[in-house]
Amino acid sequence: MTNNLSSQTTRKNGILDRLGHARALELSQSVRLTAADVVAMTFAQMKSLRTQGIWKLILDTDVSLDGENALSNAEFLAIICMLRDATRLGLRVDWRLGDVPEHVLPHLCHLTPPDTSSSPDNDLLSRPQPFSFGQFFWKKGPDFAIVIDRRIPGKNHKFVISGEDALTTFLRLADGRPHIGTADLDRESMETLERAGIVLRLGTRSIIVPYRLSHPPVPSYAIENI
Repeated sequence: MTNNLSSQTTRKNGILDRLGHARALELSQSVRLTAADVVAMTFAQMKSLRTQGIWKLILDTDVSLDGENALSNAEFLAIICMLRDATRLGLRVDWRLGDVPEHVLPHLCHLTPPDTSSSPDNDLLSRPQPFSFGQFFWKKGPDFAIVIDRRIPGKNHKFVISGEDALTTFLRLADGRPHIGTADLDRESMETLERAGIVLRLGTRSIIVPYRLSHPPVPSYAIENI
């Protein structure tokens, strides 16, 4: 009996040691970020994390536009850019969704989902279909851009963005950081992109919501020109 208990204790300690090592490894492969860190971070810096063996980002602030801990528009949009680019790169993000206006939620449903334990009743968790990679993305052609939208189950839309004004506006918004102002953007193209849900604008700042891919992972059928 004593030998059996000793053997069980040894196995238990061995398992705990391995779990401790796995936890230490996980922590060594993650980066904790504040809102200020995200605002300052570029896409190139995020991409370099992958080459350093980092696979998870941990956001230290709730993603909220209302309430006592509300983010500024600049901070909020920078975080959405980070979530968008992390989804593109395959980086896991631990983040918490706070109070967000209802009209903003559809712009987030294709991104890596938030921690469900922190906001179990949030409307974003009642998304029309489970999260999967390739729900909303774009790719660049020689003189056009294509946006694929599969956020609504059973609907596949392909938006072809061509024409000098429309393409210039789209690419200026897609440079990786929130775009400030609209003086250098074509108003008609901007309004069209907003109506299509491709652009999210808060105050004077705007971003492209879909992430960029080089090789589309899914087919699409319905085509609409912009």
